[in-house]
Amino acid sequence: MMKKLITLLLSFTLVFVVVACGGNNTTSMPTPESRDPTSNFGEFRWPRSDIATLLPVPKSTFGEILWEQSYGFVIHVGETSKSDFINYIDECWDRGFTIDYTRGDTVYWADNIDGHHVNIWYDDEFNFMTIRIDAAKEDESESISEPTMDLQPDENGDNGENKDENEDEKDIEEPVVSSVDWKEFLRLYEEWMDKYIELLEKYNANPTDLTILNDYLEMMIELAEWAEMAEQVEVDLANDPNALKEYLETLTRIILKLSEV
Repeated sequence: MMKKLITLLLSFTLVFVVVACGGNNTTSMPTPESRDPTSNFGEFRWPRSDIATLLPVPKSTFGEILWEQSYGFVIHVGETSKSDFINYIDECWDRGFTIDYTRGDTVYWADNIDGHHVNIWYDDEFNFMTIRIDAAKEDESESISEPTMDLQPDENGDNGENKDENEDEKDIEEPVVSSVDWKEFLRLYEEWMDKYIELLEKYNANPTDLTILNDYLEMMIELAEWAEMAEQVEVDLANDPNALKEYLETLTRIILKLSEV
Protein backbone atom coordinates (compact mmCIF):
# COMPACT_ATOMS: atom_id res chain seq x y z
CA MET A 1 0.00 0.00 0.00
CA MET A 2 2.81 2.37 0.91
CA LYS A 3 4.65 1.76 -2.34
CA LYS A 4 1.50 2.35 -4.38
CA LEU A 5 0.91 5.67 -2.61
CA ILE A 6 4.44 6.86 -3.37
CA THR A 7 4.11 5.73 -7.00
CA LEU A 8 0.80 7.53 -7.40
CA LEU A 9 2.24 10.72 -5.93
CA LEU A 10 5.15 10.58 -8.35
CA SER A 11 2.85 9.75 -11.26
CA PHE A 12 0.67 12.74 -10.39
CA THR A 13 3.59 14.99 -11.21
CA LEU A 14 3.72 13.76 -14.79
CA VAL A 15 -0.05 13.83 -15.29
CA PHE A 16 -0.32 17.35 -13.89
CA VAL A 17 2.13 18.72 -16.46
CA VAL A 18 0.27 17.04 -19.32
CA VAL A 19 -3.09 18.40 -18.16
CA ALA A 20 -1.71 21.86 -17.48
CA CYS A 21 -0.11 22.10 -20.90
CA GLY A 22 -3.23 20.87 -22.64
CA GLY A 23 -5.61 22.97 -20.59
CA ASN A 24 -4.45 26.41 -21.70
CA ASN A 25 -7.28 27.88 -23.73
CA THR A 26 -5.21 30.71 -25.17
CA THR A 27 -2.51 28.54 -26.67
CA SER A 28 -2.19 25.12 -28.23
CA MET A 29 0.48 22.50 -28.25
CA PRO A 30 2.77 22.49 -31.30
CA THR A 31 1.27 20.74 -34.28
CA PRO A 32 2.02 17.01 -34.69
CA GLU A 33 4.14 17.79 -37.74
CA SER A 34 6.43 20.09 -35.75
CA ARG A 35 6.83 17.95 -32.67
CA ASP A 36 6.32 14.42 -33.90
CA PRO A 37 8.46 12.22 -31.59
CA THR A 38 8.28 9.39 -34.12
CA SER A 39 10.13 11.36 -36.80
CA ASN A 40 13.39 9.54 -36.01
CA PHE A 41 11.82 6.09 -35.88
CA GLY A 42 12.99 3.32 -38.16
CA GLU A 43 13.28 -0.45 -38.23
CA PHE A 44 14.95 -1.89 -35.14
CA ARG A 45 15.85 -5.35 -33.87
CA TRP A 46 14.66 -6.47 -30.47
CA PRO A 47 17.64 -6.81 -28.05
CA ARG A 48 19.17 -10.27 -27.67
CA SER A 49 20.32 -9.84 -24.07
CA ASP A 50 19.18 -12.18 -21.31
CA ILE A 51 17.02 -9.53 -19.71
CA ALA A 52 15.26 -8.88 -23.03
CA THR A 53 14.02 -12.49 -23.06
CA LEU A 54 11.96 -11.73 -19.95
CA LEU A 55 9.63 -9.54 -22.01
CA PRO A 56 7.45 -10.41 -24.98
CA VAL A 57 8.66 -9.16 -28.35
CA PRO A 58 6.44 -6.29 -29.55
CA LYS A 59 4.29 -6.72 -32.61
CA SER A 60 5.93 -3.75 -34.33
CA THR A 61 9.58 -3.55 -35.33
CA PHE A 62 9.36 0.15 -36.14
CA GLY A 63 10.71 2.48 -33.48
CA GLU A 64 13.89 3.62 -31.78
CA ILE A 65 16.27 2.14 -29.20
CA LEU A 66 17.17 4.98 -26.84
CA TRP A 67 19.73 2.93 -24.92
CA GLU A 68 20.55 -0.72 -24.34
CA GLN A 69 22.77 -2.42 -21.79
CA SER A 70 23.00 -5.91 -20.31
CA TYR A 71 21.01 -4.70 -17.30
CA GLY A 72 18.16 -3.06 -19.23
CA PHE A 73 17.02 -0.85 -22.07
CA VAL A 74 14.58 1.86 -23.16
CA ILE A 75 12.83 1.43 -26.51
CA HIS A 76 10.16 3.44 -28.34
CA VAL A 77 7.90 1.09 -30.33
CA GLY A 78 5.95 2.85 -33.06
CA GLU A 79 2.96 1.81 -35.16
CA THR A 80 1.34 0.48 -31.99
CA SER A 81 -2.41 0.76 -31.51
CA LYS A 82 -4.09 1.05 -28.14
CA SER A 83 -5.22 -2.56 -28.39
CA ASP A 84 -1.63 -3.58 -29.21
CA PHE A 85 -0.51 -1.79 -26.04
CA ILE A 86 -3.18 -3.49 -23.93
CA ASN A 87 -2.29 -6.89 -25.37
CA TYR A 88 1.38 -6.25 -24.71
CA ILE A 89 0.96 -5.46 -21.03
CA ASP A 90 -1.33 -8.51 -20.74
CA GLU A 91 1.56 -10.57 -22.11
CA CYS A 92 3.92 -8.94 -19.60
CA TRP A 93 1.49 -10.01 -16.88
CA ASP A 94 1.56 -13.57 -18.24
CA ARG A 95 5.37 -13.41 -18.17
CA GLY A 96 5.27 -12.80 -14.41
CA PHE A 97 5.40 -9.02 -14.10
CA THR A 98 2.59 -8.93 -11.58
CA ILE A 99 4.22 -7.81 -8.31
CA ASP A 100 3.50 -4.31 -6.93
CA TYR A 101 2.01 -3.39 -10.27
CA THR A 102 0.35 -0.14 -11.33
CA ARG A 103 -1.89 -0.29 -14.38
CA GLY A 104 -3.58 2.68 -15.98
CA ASP A 105 -5.05 3.69 -19.29
CA THR A 106 -1.62 4.48 -20.72
CA VAL A 107 0.88 3.18 -18.13
CA TYR A 108 2.00 -0.11 -16.64
CA TRP A 109 4.68 -0.61 -13.98
CA ALA A 110 5.46 -3.94 -12.32
CA ASP A 111 8.14 -6.21 -10.88
CA ASN A 112 8.59 -9.92 -11.37
CA ILE A 113 9.44 -12.41 -8.64
CA ASP A 114 13.18 -11.82 -9.16
CA GLY A 115 12.85 -8.06 -8.69
CA HIS A 116 13.28 -7.05 -12.32
CA HIS A 117 11.24 -3.92 -13.05
CA VAL A 118 9.33 -2.96 -16.19
CA ASN A 119 7.80 0.42 -17.10
CA ILE A 120 5.59 0.86 -20.16
CA TRP A 121 3.94 4.09 -21.33
CA TYR A 122 1.62 4.64 -24.28
CA ASP A 123 1.30 7.79 -26.37
CA ASP A 124 -2.18 7.66 -27.88
CA GLU A 125 -1.56 10.75 -29.99
CA PHE A 126 1.33 9.31 -31.97
CA ASN A 127 0.53 5.63 -31.40
CA PHE A 128 3.76 4.42 -29.85
CA MET A 129 4.73 2.86 -26.55
CA THR A 130 7.89 3.24 -24.55
CA ILE A 131 9.25 0.10 -22.90
CA ARG A 132 11.82 0.21 -20.14
CA ILE A 133 13.18 -2.74 -18.17
CA ASP A 134 15.73 -2.62 -15.36
CA ALA A 135 17.46 -5.56 -13.74
CA ALA A 136 16.87 -6.15 -10.05
CA LYS A 137 19.19 -4.22 -7.82
CA GLU A 138 21.68 -6.32 -5.90
CA ASP A 139 20.88 -6.77 -2.24
CA GLU A 140 23.36 -4.39 -0.64
CA SER A 141 22.61 -5.87 2.78
CA GLU A 142 24.37 -9.09 1.71
CA SER A 143 27.66 -7.30 1.19
CA ILE A 144 27.21 -5.39 4.44
CA SER A 145 26.51 -8.50 6.51
CA GLU A 146 29.28 -10.60 5.00
CA PRO A 147 31.84 -11.05 7.82
CA THR A 148 35.49 -10.30 7.17
CA MET A 149 37.50 -13.44 7.92
CA ASP A 150 40.97 -12.79 9.33
CA LEU A 151 42.69 -16.16 9.56
CA GLN A 152 45.87 -14.76 11.08
CA PRO A 153 46.06 -15.42 14.85
CA ASP A 154 45.82 -12.34 17.01
CA GLU A 155 47.74 -11.65 20.18
CA ASN A 156 45.45 -13.94 22.17
CA GLY A 157 45.84 -16.81 19.73
CA ASP A 158 42.37 -16.25 18.27
CA ASN A 159 42.13 -16.54 14.53
CA GLY A 160 39.74 -13.56 14.43
CA GLU A 161 36.66 -15.47 13.25
CA ASN A 162 34.50 -14.20 16.12
CA LYS A 163 36.31 -10.95 16.75
CA ASP A 164 33.69 -8.67 15.17
CA GLU A 165 30.70 -10.99 15.43
CA ASN A 166 28.57 -8.54 17.40
CA GLU A 167 29.39 -5.69 15.06
CA ASP A 168 28.44 -7.81 12.02
CA GLU A 169 25.12 -8.79 13.57
CA LYS A 170 24.41 -5.14 14.29
CA ASP A 171 25.12 -4.21 10.69
CA ILE A 172 22.70 -6.87 9.46
CA GLU A 173 19.88 -5.35 11.45
CA GLU A 174 20.47 -1.83 10.15
CA PRO A 175 18.35 -0.71 7.16
CA VAL A 176 20.04 -0.38 3.81
CA VAL A 177 18.96 3.27 3.53
CA SER A 178 19.70 5.60 6.43
CA SER A 179 17.38 8.31 7.69
CA VAL A 180 19.66 10.88 6.08
CA ASP A 181 19.06 9.37 2.64
CA TRP A 182 15.32 9.94 2.58
CA LYS A 183 15.80 13.60 3.35
CA GLU A 184 18.42 13.80 0.62
CA PHE A 185 15.94 12.04 -1.70
CA LEU A 186 13.36 14.75 -1.01
CA ARG A 187 15.91 17.51 -1.56
CA LEU A 188 16.94 16.10 -4.92
CA TYR A 189 13.36 15.37 -5.91
CA GLU A 190 12.39 18.97 -5.18
CA GLU A 191 15.20 20.14 -7.45
CA TRP A 192 13.84 17.84 -10.14
CA MET A 193 10.35 19.22 -9.53
CA ASP A 194 11.68 22.73 -10.03
CA LYS A 195 12.89 21.64 -13.47
CA TYR A 196 9.38 20.38 -14.16
CA ILE A 197 7.97 23.76 -13.23
CA GLU A 198 10.53 25.49 -15.46
CA LEU A 199 9.40 23.24 -18.31
CA LEU A 200 5.78 24.25 -17.74
CA GLU A 201 6.66 27.94 -17.59
CA LYS A 202 8.76 27.53 -20.71
CA TYR A 203 5.76 26.13 -22.55
CA ASN A 204 3.45 28.89 -21.31
CA ALA A 205 5.91 31.49 -22.59
CA ASN A 206 6.42 29.82 -25.97
CA PRO A 207 4.09 26.92 -26.89
CA THR A 208 5.91 26.37 -30.20
CA ASP A 209 9.27 25.57 -28.57
CA LEU A 210 10.23 22.17 -30.00
CA THR A 211 12.66 21.37 -27.18
CA ILE A 212 9.78 20.95 -24.74
CA LEU A 213 8.77 17.53 -26.03
CA ASN A 214 12.29 16.12 -25.80
CA ASP A 215 12.61 17.36 -22.23
CA TYR A 216 9.21 15.91 -21.44
CA LEU A 217 10.13 12.44 -22.75
CA GLU A 218 13.39 12.49 -20.82
CA MET A 219 11.51 13.29 -17.64
CA MET A 220 9.12 10.41 -18.28
CA ILE A 221 12.12 8.10 -18.11
CA GLU A 222 13.51 9.87 -15.06
CA LEU A 223 10.14 9.50 -13.34
CA ALA A 224 10.59 5.72 -13.28
CA GLU A 225 13.99 6.17 -11.66
CA TRP A 226 12.43 8.35 -8.96
CA ALA A 227 9.89 5.59 -8.29
CA GLU A 228 12.73 3.08 -7.86
CA MET A 229 14.50 5.36 -5.40
CA ALA A 230 11.23 5.80 -3.51
CA GLU A 231 11.11 2.03 -3.04
CA GLN A 232 14.52 2.12 -1.34
CA VAL A 233 13.37 4.95 0.91
CA GLU A 234 10.32 2.91 1.86
CA VAL A 235 12.58 0.17 3.21
CA ASP A 236 14.01 2.58 5.77
CA LEU A 237 10.72 4.19 6.74
CA ALA A 238 8.47 1.13 6.94
CA ASN A 239 8.94 0.77 10.70
CA ASP A 240 9.25 4.46 11.50
CA PRO A 241 5.74 6.02 11.37
CA ASN A 242 6.92 9.46 12.47
CA ALA A 243 9.55 9.69 9.75
CA LEU A 244 7.11 8.21 7.26
CA LYS A 245 4.53 10.87 8.09
CA GLU A 246 7.08 13.64 7.64
CA TYR A 247 8.28 12.07 4.41
CA LEU A 248 4.79 11.91 2.88
CA GLU A 249 3.86 15.40 4.02
CA THR A 250 7.03 16.82 2.48
CA LEU A 251 6.62 14.82 -0.72
CA THR A 252 3.04 16.02 -1.07
CA ARG A 253 4.10 19.63 -0.46
CA ILE A 254 6.71 19.34 -3.20
CA ILE A 255 4.18 17.98 -5.68
CA LEU A 256 1.64 20.67 -4.79
CA LYS A 257 4.15 23.30 -5.88
CA LEU A 258 2.82 22.65 -9.34
CA SER A 259 -0.55 24.10 -8.39
CA GLU A 260 1.12 27.45 -7.78
CA VAL A 261 2.30 27.77 -11.38
